[in-house]
Amino acid sequence: MSTITIAPGAPGNTKPKVELSPFAKKWAQIEKKQKRNDNFKVKLEALYARFQNDILPIEQQWCESMAQQIRHLMPFLKRKSLAKWQREELQMWIEETLDDVCGNPFCPPDLMQVLRTQYNDAMGAMFVKRDEEDIDELEIEELREFVEEFFLSEKQFSDEQLAAFLCDPASLQQLMTAFMEEKAQDAEDEYDEENQGFFGQNNPHDDDEFEFEQHQQSSPSRADKLKSMFNASEINKIYKALANRLHPDKEINPQLKAYKSELMGQLAKAKKDNDAFTIIQMYQQHMPEKASEFSPDMSQSMVQLLNVKLHELDAEMTRLKMRDGMPSMIWQKFGAPGKNKIEQKISAHIKGLRGSQRSIAKFIKGVTTVKIMKDCLAERYDDRPELAGDMDELFDALNFFAGEMETGDIKDCPF
Repeated sequence: MSTITIAPGAPGNTKPKVELSPFAKKWAQIEKKQKRNDNFKVKLEALYARFQNDILPIEQQWCESMAQQIRHLMPFLKRKSLAKWQREELQMWIEETLDDVCGNPFCPPDLMQVLRTQYNDAMGAMFVKRDEEDIDELEIEELREFVEEFFLSEKQFSDEQLAAFLCDPASLQQLMTAFMEEKAQDAEDEYDEENQGFFGQNNPHDDDEFEFEQHQQSSPSRADKLKSMFNASEINKIYKALANRLHPDKEINPQLKAYKSELMGQLAKAKKDNDAFTIIQMYQQHMPEKASEFSPDMSQSMVQLLNVKLHELDAEMTRLKMRDGMPSMIWQKFGAPGKNKIEQKISAHIKGLRGSQRSIAKFIKGVTTVKIMKDCLAERYDDRPELAGDMDELFDALNFFAGEMETGDIKDCPF
């Protein structure tokens, strides 16, 4: 029950200070968090609508621009003047771009399939059908090297099989297509397991929600006690009092009669579902003058019930922000405390997409000959990070640890 006391202060200060009961304090917290969650739902829906109208079309345009770049690169694969390293660099370039396109959650599925098919066809076109008597050992070894690299050394072929591929390139192309489809599915499954958000953002609150569920499951006595509230005479009194006040037969006004019919339906469902919180909530909303007249035991049980509800509201907020659905994923990417920061994120993202599209268009227009393509491939190759020094350090470290483990004396690491 709420009490009123006189706050200490200067003489003549008669301003009353309201001290809320534990139940009233918890109820105020619930109303605050419920309002927070409701407001966030509105923000979430608004941001998702904004994304669909203003950003999604640009995302799909970006995917199509990347597809155009892939289609522009593929014909160079069969150019005989390319050196082995240049062809490998070009193949890596195409596959990286293909991964970027297919990894974009907004890329149309039919575009992914078309690109994979076109790439497989381009790879198959690198081989010209040969007569068996014209095949020499050098061609077989070159093809062996190619298939080992393409199939990531997961498949081994005999000389007879490789010769058959040279006689029938279509059979090799079928194997390559099936392998790429298998790897694409594996990559998609791995993405779904490891990434819970937009562009690979993980869910940092999964552990929090799991701990809350574990806490709920590990407290059967509390749950039983809360359920037993329905056996208490005071809960029955609350239900009957609400039913009496909200009964639609006591209303003459058609609109109020319909409104109270809806409320009675909610009350009856709460009673059937043993939903103590909804009954208490309706009591607080429709009979606030009576809500402070609970017995001490009942008040204590209700405070426990409200604590559970507070945890549920926090868990709901976490799910709204971090679940796998597209609106939540969009929030993870663009959400921010204020509208200005959200706008800044959206503007920066759109600017990046537009800039990328302009660069792709410039590339397609400028790279029209094998000579220019070779220059691009050389630049890509030179821009690769140097790994030789890092590998030397790694081998030194492994040798160091091997020696230290033999003596059982591990001290300083050479890194």
